[in-house]
Amino acid sequence: MNIAERSLHILTARILWGCQMSHKVDAQGKEIPIPSYDYVSGFNTQPKYFQFDLKARDEKKAEIIKQAYLESRKSDPLRQI
Repeated sequence: MNIAERSLHILTARILWGCQMSHKVDAQGKEIPIPSYDYVSGFNTQPKYFQFDLKARDEKKAEIIKQAYLESRKSDPLRQI
C-alpha cells in the first residue's frame, strides 16, 4: 500500500510539473465542482469520474510531453498487435 501511494504521489507530481489542472467550465461559464472524496465502492476502489481541464504550463514543457508520448508509443507492446 505504501508503494502504491508513493507511486501515485510521484505520478501526480509529474503531471502537475508539466500541466495546470483546473475546474472544467460549463456552457454558462460556471465551474463544474470537483468532489473532494467520491470513490467507487468495492474491492478495487478508485475515484469516480470527474471532469477537469489540463493545459501545458508552457510550450517547452508541451514539447517535452509530446516527445515522451511519441517515444512511449514506439515501445508499447500492445500497439504492435
